[in-house]
Amino acid sequence: LKVLEKAGRNIKLSWQAPYNGNSNLTRYLIEFKPTKGTWQNDIDRVLVSGDESIAGVFSLRPATTYHFRIVAQNEIGSSGPSDTISVETSEEAPSGPPVDCRLSAVDQHTLRVEWKP
Repeated sequence: LKVLEKAGRNIKLSWQAPYNGNSNLTRYLIEFKPTKGTWQNDIDRVLVSGDESIAGVFSLRPATTYHFRIVAQNEIGSSGPSDTISVETSEEAPSGPPVDCRLSAVDQHTLRVEWKP
């Protein structure tokens, strides 16, 4: 499993097909989670046709590290997961200006500026 491209919200992965056990591969499951999450509680999956070896994962968060692994499936069952790779998505510029800006005096020498991102 390797990274071909990465951006702030998506990653393109590629892999080599494993031995199929003499039964055509029906699909792959790309499993991923944030680094701080667990494979039991925080896992997401992308389903990919068994004849593909490149796929994209979308709707990720910018500047976040994820763990990825892949499982192959045929009509008999599922392989174990591949080795896990860690990938950090790219940073992104803000999507808009700050809103609800407020300015207040703390004392005669200090101002407090607050806003919502």
